[in-house]
Amino acid sequence: MSAVCKLIEGHAAVSTAAESQLDSWAALVDHPNCLLHSMAVRYESKGVDSRPLLTLMDVVGRNTTLHTIRVSAVIGQGLEAGQLVQVAHQLVPMMSKPKLQTLELAVSSVDNGDEDDSGVSYNLAASLQPLVDTLCSCIGSTAISKLVLDMELSGDQVTQLCRALPSSSVRSLHLLHLSCAWNGLQALTASSITTVEVTSPDSISAAAGQLRPPFQSLRRFSYR
Repeated sequence: MSAVCKLIEGHAAVSTAAESQLDSWAALVDHPNCLLHSMAVRYESKGVDSRPLLTLMDVVGRNTTLHTIRVSAVIGQGLEAGQLVQVAHQLVPMMSKPKLQTLELAVSSVDNGDEDDSGVSYNLAASLQPLVDTLCSCIGSTAISKLVLDMELSGDQVTQLCRALPSSSVRSLHLLHLSCAWNGLQALTASSITTVEVTSPDSISAAAGQLRPPFQSLRRFSYR
């Protein structure tokens, strides 16, 4: 086991689809010689509440060396929208890690369905709400300083997030593929974060450009 710990060189990538390997990953992460720095967890199966996966999440929550965690999923590819509630519950122990500095969440869908005027899917936004609720309720008690969200959040969800961030340690916010309504962009101007990076589609580029002046208090603001 010690030899295997040296081979992974500080990074691990785990897929929930390989359920037979999750127990081995849990033993590896829990080993005293395993000095993981980053981990990527991809939800690709419907068994998000399986015993091996829950064991791994518990071990990850206890690990003292991880400082970066990336969680990803694609709704419709082995994961149903309703199961994001369970994924959100599993985020809690991971977020509470005292040395966790960077948290990345990347969730998309193969079928977005009907969209609002800003291009945000009604169905996807509703499915993402448990994740947003968990982030907002827990972020204030974590050590996370960098938050990366690759999710098509609605304007209300961006506003909800911005209201929670002032009580957190987050100083760098990256919103990838943001396509929300005007109220979400306005909420960003009131945030206390020193670095904001937004990757947006052409449909809101003009609106984002109008927000540059209020961001002068930030050390760095950019959108692409």
